[in-house]
Amino acid sequence: MRRMPAQIPVSSPSRKVPAALAAAGVLACLAGWMLRRGETADPPAPSGDAAAATPSETPAARPGPEPAARPASPPASKRRGIRWSDPATGSLADPAAPPHPLAACRDRRETALKSWRETSVDFEFSNSTLREIVTEMSRRWNLSVGIDPGLSPDTRLSCSISGLDAASAMEFLTEFQGLAWVVDGNGDTWVVPAAKRALYEPKEAVELAALEGALARATADLEPARPTEFELAAIRKLGETRFTPDPAETTLDMAWKRLWEPLQMGLNIDRASIPNPQDITLSFSGEDVPVLEALNAALTSKGLTWRMENGVPTVMTLETERERTRAAGEAEAARVGRLAAEEDVFGKSVALAGEGLAIRDVAERISKALDIGYRIDEASWSRAARYGFDGEACTLKEIFEALGRGAPVRVVYRDGVLWYLSSGT
Repeated sequence: MRRMPAQIPVSSPSRKVPAALAAAGVLACLAGWMLRRGETADPPAPSGDAAAATPSETPAARPGPEPAARPASPPASKRRGIRWSDPATGSLADPAAPPHPLAACRDRRETALKSWRETSVDFEFSNSTLREIVTEMSRRWNLSVGIDPGLSPDTRLSCSISGLDAASAMEFLTEFQGLAWVVDGNGDTWVVPAAKRALYEPKEAVELAALEGALARATADLEPARPTEFELAAIRKLGETRFTPDPAETTLDMAWKRLWEPLQMGLNIDRASIPNPQDITLSFSGEDVPVLEALNAALTSKGLTWRMENGVPTVMTLETERERTRAAGEAEAARVGRLAAEEDVFGKSVALAGEGLAIRDVAERISKALDIGYRIDEASWSRAARYGFDGEACTLKEIFEALGRGAPVRVVYRDGVLWYLSSGT
């Protein structure tokens, strides 16, 4: 039988082309996948002799993103381009600062008061004349006091003072009598009506006194007037302390002495409304009664009353008490008005430029720019603090806050004047 050669099937041309294209597509996809895989994975290490003969050509791992650098600590806050020196240094006194404008006046006053402040006094005057009091001050302590010609030397005073220096004693003695104790331009001391104080003191002394009390007044403005802890304690003591009046009657000017023993606290008399307390007789009644109850009953029967003034119970007429209450209401309205005026001024803007400016320099430039007067106390005048400004407009509030960051200084606005006041050492 004749064998036929095997037949090898041959694909027809119509089927070869699609198959070839399909195969090429698969290979292309595979190659692309291999290429992408090679970008993210290390290639396999060579094996056998190839591994021994050829150094590893594995590419070094690609470095990842570098960690973000930690931000540096922010510099000390500087407001709107204002710069200031270290506050520890700025609080010190600058030995190169020029003399304060009122330094000479202060030195004269301190010299005049030196002996008064170094002398401790103890005295008790009961219905004594002013002439008798100043004579006693001269005789016992060699301290000379003049009396204003318009003030009667026969004006009678009652006061008990212990353990105070002579200067404080005279201030205390005169203040509660509607008088003033002043040092004139020659260094002599005088007792004068309070209304004439400015006639005796030189202009510089008046400015110095205003500066010395400005911070206390500005601080008091921050809150409504309220009784101090000392005054509240005194009122409680009046209500809690009991006594038996013996004798039952006394004159008003001697009442303070009657109450001193149980209370260890004085009783002041408003002599502007009660000029002759020695002519008024008070009658106390009851046994082992609270001082407050007995005092109120005795005063009311004479058309009198009392209120706390400067930490001391002060007797006055009912009419005067009502007037003081009305004045207190007006004072509160004025306090609110002062704070509102300050807020308005502090909202004004000014552009300052310069480096190494002292507080006094800043005050001068603000004054010229806004036409506002200013006063600087001695400590603030000579602070070593220095400030820099880049010419950008800032509110006065921002500038004053910056001043306070460089030195212990507080600025307040009162009566058309900017006061630069030391708020610390």
